[in-house]
Amino acid sequence: GKVIAQANDADIFNASWSVSMRATALKSRQQLERLTGETFVNELSNAAERDAIFVWAAGNDSNSQSSALSALPSVIPELQGHFVNVVAWDSEKKSLSDYSNACGITKSWCITAPGTNISTGESIASGTSFATPIVSAAIAVIKEAFPYMKATEITNLLFETARDLGSPGIDEIYGHGMLDLERATRPVGAPLIPLDNGIVQELQPARVSGTIAHNIKKVSPK
Repeated sequence: GKVIAQANDADIFNASWSVSMRATALKSRQQLERLTGETFVNELSNAAERDAIFVWAAGNDSNSQSSALSALPSVIPELQGHFVNVVAWDSEKKSLSDYSNACGITKSWCITAPGTNISTGESIASGTSFATPIVSAAIAVIKEAFPYMKATEITNLLFETARDLGSPGIDEIYGHGMLDLERATRPVGAPLIPLDNGIVQELQPARVSGTIAHNIKKVSPK
């Protein structure tokens, strides 16, 4: 709660921690308050009301279910549309990373992103903690490209444009599938966006550089 309270102006929260239980064991808001604190839970709700988005690492337990805090929308309904759970993809094996938890019951708000042998600029690292900031950065790019979009519209766009993996449709391993920033920022229909005072402007393609672009570009699951 302290971290969220100190970041009242933030609209994207990247999180990589949980409590020692599975998502399936999280049953109520009261249980969550006992585990994490009432202030923390209230700050989550307040941030959602500010239209913030939470991007959460699924955890590295090689489990069929994500960690408990990846299931927050199940006990805090106001987080629905404001929450993305992230599992890690192994680009070499072209499958879920061996260490990554699967989406499990979080599949409706879960997405996959590269998480194995990721360049941080200084070293090579692996984990859902490294897949998650790729998704957070993608959301930031979408917000820049479409500044008029609300959080629920952004997360829906992220899910709808993801490339399907595994079983057809939303599944308990990969959720909505692989993050695809290019598809998410691709103009649909007339490439114009409305501005103030009735003015329209040509939609500019969103650009992302450096490590994030490299990690997204190297994934070719299909």
